[in-house]
Amino acid sequence: MWMDGRMPQEIGTLPSAPKPAQPAAIPPVDTTPEVYRVLQRKIKEESVLSVVRYLNSPEYALGDNAFYVRMLQPELGSDDLYGGANALTNWAKRNLRILSNLYRVAEPGDRLLLLIGSGHLTPLNQWAQGAQDLALMNTLAYLD
Repeated sequence: MWMDGRMPQEIGTLPSAPKPAQPAAIPPVDTTPEVYRVLQRKIKEESVLSVVRYLNSPEYALGDNAFYVRMLQPELGSDDLYGGANALTNWAKRNLRILSNLYRVAEPGDRLLLLIGSGHLTPLNQWAQGAQDLALMNTLAYLD
């Protein structure tokens, strides 16, 4: 086993490096996800309530979660087959601990409000929906 925990069979073939940029007049492509561009515009032009509504919308949650899923794609120049998966594993561990902490502080009949970054929304919702002893409330219902 290597010092970083990988076995020899987990060392992949390095992806080919990108070709050097040509001095053409083609402008670089903006790869910023659309949900983040919309968010930046809303922050500049709209109310705090409008921004919070957007951060809690299904549209934003889907686009934001896609950012994390893209981390599973191989990183050019790296021989680590699971770099993105390992980072997401740590992210899942963090979210599972958050949910565990909710169970730790909650007592039967309690109503809890979790104020947390929107990136946690999708995994926490997914796991909480599978819990038969939790009832999730749609945040948007309280923001109208």
